[in-house]
Amino acid sequence: MLIDLLSDDMKLHEYFSIEGAKTPYALAKFLGITPANVYDWLKNGRPIPINHCARIEKFTNNLVSCEELAPNFRWNELWNIYELRQEKINRDGA
Repeated sequence: MLIDLLSDDMKLHEYFSIEGAKTPYALAKFLGITPANVYDWLKNGRPIPINHCARIEKFTNNLVSCEELAPNFRWNELWNIYELRQEKINRDGA
């Protein structure tokens, strides 16, 4: 089992260097994409598509964050929208 090694966000390639971490191949399978795509992100610095970031964060047990994967995306805005929707669901469902 992985432990929280860092308080700061970890890069994806750093995650894969941790003993006991899942593999890039397992990530590709988890995302439903080819392993070549993952290796392209890791080796060639190709940007990771936004639509994969949350699932990668989940895959890495929150060791690699969405903010680290796509630092130029305005994640705060997305999280605020999500929180507002959750509040509405809770309010309407109660």
